[in-house]
Amino acid sequence: MKTLKLKFAGSRGGTCRVFVTLALAFFVLTCGAQSEVRDVAQEAVDRIEEKIRPTDVRHESGVGYTARLSGGRRGDKDSAGSKCVLLEDGKALSTPRALHADIRDKGRGRYSHWTEGSLYFSASDNSDPRTNGKNYTLVSDARVLRHRSTVHVAGAESSYRIDALDGREVLNHKMTIRNLDERVAVVPRLALEGWPDLSSSEGILRSILKPEMTDEQKTLAIWKFLVDWRYHYYPAEGGAEIHDPVKFINVYGYGFCDDSAQNAAALAKMAGLKSRVWGLSGHVVAETFFEGRWHMIDPDHEVFYRASAGHIAGVEELAANPGIITREPRDPIGSDSRSIAKLYTTTANNQTYEKVFIPSHKLEPKLGPGDEVVFDLRSRDEFHAILFAKEGKPPTFANGRLMKRIAVGGGAQSAHIEWPYVMLGGRLSWRDDTGSVPNKVLMSVDGENYVGLPVVSNGASRSVDLRAWIKKQNKACYQFWLDASGPKAHVKLTLDFQFAPRALAQVQPGVNRFQCFVGTADGEPLPDSWKGLEVVHEWQESLEKKK
Repeated sequence: MKTLKLKFAGSRGGTCRVFVTLALAFFVLTCGAQSEVRDVAQEAVDRIEEKIRPTDVRHESGVGYTARLSGGRRGDKDSAGSKCVLLEDGKALSTPRALHADIRDKGRGRYSHWTEGSLYFSASDNSDPRTNGKNYTLVSDARVLRHRSTVHVAGAESSYRIDALDGREVLNHKMTIRNLDERVAVVPRLALEGWPDLSSSEGILRSILKPEMTDEQKTLAIWKFLVDWRYHYYPAEGGAEIHDPVKFINVYGYGFCDDSAQNAAALAKMAGLKSRVWGLSGHVVAETFFEGRWHMIDPDHEVFYRASAGHIAGVEELAANPGIITREPRDPIGSDSRSIAKLYTTTANNQTYEKVFIPSHKLEPKLGPGDEVVFDLRSRDEFHAILFAKEGKPPTFANGRLMKRIAVGGGAQSAHIEWPYVMLGGRLSWRDDTGSVPNKVLMSVDGENYVGLPVVSNGASRSVDLRAWIKKQNKACYQFWLDASGPKAHVKLTLDFQFAPRALAQVQPGVNRFQCFVGTADGEPLPDSWKGLEVVHEWQESLEKKK
């Protein structure tokens, strides 16, 4: 271990000046191909600032309001309490950790950062924070050790290890994957040891099911998988977009009850189980059929019910015997069991959906020669939303960007761009200093019908903004065709996309063993001359022990 003292001014937002220690460490773990991990660590004070947008605020009661958060910091509900401060137009509000009843009844700047995802607060003058024109920001400072762990992946199957301290909070910032080869396009897949294969529905089932399992065990394994890997929030679209498990888990990570039920039914059908979906009077659940009866599973409410005979009860059995539901006063997510029972017993509007969507999406991110993709876990600026576009940011999501060089124009074939994460925007850029540049850019969503996009000039620089064109498609965009008139040119393409942080392999407290699998885009073996991938994890661990 080698240490060096220096002064560091690189805290988040550039607002802090602290002394740091730089440490270089080298670890080697051999499993398949040998991977070397180089870790650079810097001690710093980290300031996290989360702006509270009016669209994220809801009226709770009296003069009290709530806001959804995505900063991932522990709240007052934790025994140690929140270390966050709520600013109103840059000034700290008067009373943190206030009782919720006092926030509602008295207000005057009282607030409580209650959980990682929720804030209860009032304005200093008891006005409506959605319309009073004031700016609210939740800030916190923490002493941390920032890490930049760089790995060179040289083979088709590699493993490497990154250690973080147990009992400390870990926050991941970014993960970057670069294709170092100038000739070979590759498809990488990175996972933590013990994780399911999330790259396809078939991979999910191979990971969570075992040949010796009974049909009930298979049903419950699918239910448990969805309970663990998704959360309840307004879906980005209606219909089949969110009913593909790979998109549901990797791209979004959230949806309504019908989305969880449809994904459960789809996975069950692929596993060889007869399945269907029930639409109740305000709720949707899934069923599988085995041992001569139907059995209900509800991933959204994280529950299933066993009859007195021991089997998992079906919807019609629950409608006839609601006491099975009301044996416990609340279900696992806190819903009143009597209200849930009414959904089953009010049968007038209940109906089944026998036709189950068969998913086909695969998480196969193609990185061309020299391509780079950045998964930025602290970037939460844009998200895909059509059906509930006015509902505000999801509690947990993140943005990434793909950077690549592509050839266009000169009579060459249109460039076909595919990406397994939903595209939010993008930009083409080049310099007009050689005379060999495109003079018009054409875009197509189907490879047949093209529209011209405006080229913006700034001195010798030229650019085309793809954001408006992508949003105009009014549905999730995973591919497009790009063409240009004029001489052949190489231009830079930057694509912005959305991903689900939970499904991204990240550093966690303790020992982290990562597995990286790399194939070529054309299915051929990796050549011996392949230069490999560079994987960079940027993360931090708290220097304060959890209490």
